[in-house]
Amino acid sequence: MMAHTASTQGILLRDDKLPIGNGGAAVDVKMYAYPKSGLYGAATPTKADDIGPGATIPDSVFKVELSTAHSTKPISVATFYETGSAQSVSCVWLHPASKKEPILLLKFGVGDDGDYKILTYAHGIGSAPVIQEVGFGGDEDSMSEPHFDAVDKHGNRLIYEVYAHADRPSKRTNHRWNGHRFQGLDAGDHK
Repeated sequence: MMAHTASTQGILLRDDKLPIGNGGAAVDVKMYAYPKSGLYGAATPTKADDIGPGATIPDSVFKVELSTAHSTKPISVATFYETGSAQSVSCVWLHPASKKEPILLLKFGVGDDGDYKILTYAHGIGSAPVIQEVGFGGDEDSMSEPHFDAVDKHGNRLIYEVYAHADRPSKRTNHRWNGHRFQGLDAGDHK
């Protein structure tokens, strides 16, 4: 669900409910942006009404807050830097068979280019997540596409990227969970 409202907490970009709590309970996932400047180089600060579909938010602090129906304040807050438009929020699991330890996939970008911020709650949703990122996109000669649907031999989520180039065979790079983070992925430029 997209929402663009201003508050003292920043500009609310997304307000989603995902079944990532204990026993599949719904958790509120709110994403805020704190733009440093106006959109497209404007001298005036960015306001909630300025942000429409496909708007590229300048390099800014973003915050993701998780809360439950029983919490009076967020149970987890993740802060990072990002440029772009928050296109979607989805969830996969670090341990898919038992649906334990959610991984939020925050898709940023405009058109076919951007990145996913990957927030892995390896110690549950009340803990701070590990923040990493992986890019996607390309042009007529090459492309990179991450996949979040694989599982390794230990039952952990496996993230892999497929790189394709017009005059070379495709290449696959696996990013395995090492107990602390997905190996080979960039840190999510968190604050």
